[in-house]
Amino acid sequence: MKKLLLAAMMFVTLGSLSAADSSENMFSVSLTQGISSKYVWRGVAFSEDTVNQGDATVSADLDEFGTFSVGVWYNLDLEKSGTVEAGHVSEVDYTFGWENDFDGYTLGAGYIVYDFPGTDGETREAYLSVSLDTYLAPSITAYYDVEDVDGLYLELAIGHDFDTDSIVKGSSVSVGATLGWASDEMDQAYYGASEGEAVDGLSNASLSVSWGIPVCEMISVTPFITYTTLLDNATTNGTEDANIIGGLNLSIEF
Repeated sequence: MKKLLLAAMMFVTLGSLSAADSSENMFSVSLTQGISSKYVWRGVAFSEDTVNQGDATVSADLDEFGTFSVGVWYNLDLEKSGTVEAGHVSEVDYTFGWENDFDGYTLGAGYIVYDFPGTDGETREAYLSVSLDTYLAPSITAYYDVEDVDGLYLELAIGHDFDTDSIVKGSSVSVGATLGWASDEMDQAYYGASEGEAVDGLSNASLSVSWGIPVCEMISVTPFITYTTLLDNATTNGTEDANIIGGLNLSIEF
């Protein structure tokens, strides 16, 4: 699976570089490699210790038709976590997305394939999003699991960037917060509720701070810290209710 993952990322990168040579303004590529103290998704911890996470995304800007993107993301456990051995790629996600800017707002849509190497697990979600071009950039994204869970997850998000050019030229601090809502199907699948106890309701919340520091025109490093917590409707899954995650990402964009 690791060979397949590396091959996919190389294909995405090399293919996009070729395309970028023929149409520099149309295609863009972003690559990220990072270290995080823990892998937490929608408030649920999926690792006990340090992980390596990375992604590669190719985007095509088609002007009034919007921007289309294809990306691959992975999580690799650097330490033994439960039954998962160190060095194991525990998850690979493939994302196909679209978004377009309109007068005062942005619409997005896409499809995500979640694969869990070494297991029979796989699921898929379709999503729709809308964000407003106003103070705190509020957004809402609806994810619907179309395979295993057949359930709905909603995420509200706000954020703001603060210019820190006076400290490091070109840098900025980003502060963001999210609030998650899960249907009873999601409550049962991810938050540990039994079939008779599962209900719709608020499931998790997070607050994050990151500092984007440019190294050169194409490369930046971003230290971050995130606090995430499960809410009353999702505290029966047997994991820690709250987590503080810290880490560092290295990004290349061209």
